[in-house]
Amino acid sequence: MPDATGGDASGTTDLIDEMKALLSQDVDVLGFKLKHEKKGLKIWQRTIKGDAARMMKVAGVLPVSADAIFATLVDNTYRESWDPSAKTSSTIYRVGTSGSSSVEYYLAKMPKLIKDRDTLSRLQWTTEGEKIYLAQRSVAFDAAPVAKSAVRAIIWISGYLLEPVSKSECRLTYLTHSDPRGSLPKTMINYLSTGLAPKTIAALVKAAQNFEAWKKKSARPEYKPWLNHEHWLEFPEFIPAKHGKMVDEVGNHPVAGGAADDSDDDDDE
Repeated sequence: MPDATGGDASGTTDLIDEMKALLSQDVDVLGFKLKHEKKGLKIWQRTIKGDAARMMKVAGVLPVSADAIFATLVDNTYRESWDPSAKTSSTIYRVGTSGSSSVEYYLAKMPKLIKDRDTLSRLQWTTEGEKIYLAQRSVAFDAAPVAKSAVRAIIWISGYLLEPVSKSECRLTYLTHSDPRGSLPKTMINYLSTGLAPKTIAALVKAAQNFEAWKKKSARPEYKPWLNHEHWLEFPEFIPAKHGKMVDEVGNHPVAGGAADDSDDDDDE
């Protein structure tokens, strides 16, 4: 299980509270529309006024434990082996000493003729009883890495709630609103943001089922910084005086005041 202390010392907002606020509201109240339902997995989309990128919510019971899903999501070395979009996935700084907040860099491989995208984000996680929350948002600071070969995409808000159903099953709720940026048509923006979701969840489940076997064969099978604080302290600490003030990218998502668009946009990509 991850550390149960969700706070950090960055001066940025508490992402866990924002994620809980979004997840606690009914999909109809937030203006989500059901777009996919198959094998117990439901996917909703919400059109945000003035924003080409839609918000997405995914929910379903998965045939794998919550702990395995969590480990698969936060083990960056493993992610580079199972995530077909991941060129690079790494923790570049720990934030504070709680062991539950970090700065993450992700470089994504795009389809042919589309420039690769990268993200720089702050990740927070916490536990509440048996529930595991993860929340993520793009950030900016003076010493932030820049990939000249990629377009910097923005994660307005993204996160997971993992709830054990049994030792071998968990209920996953995933919510995200991101913008791949660059000059892309609206249909491509929403395909990249939401259209790949069923395949992504299927890949996540398969990877989580294989996590322990992969970990045992890895170079450091004992290395689990989300569980071992000494391992966590191996990451360099984010220091505002050295790296610059960290600022959240708090764009047009509902918690920051974005409004739902009531128009029925049914161009399913």
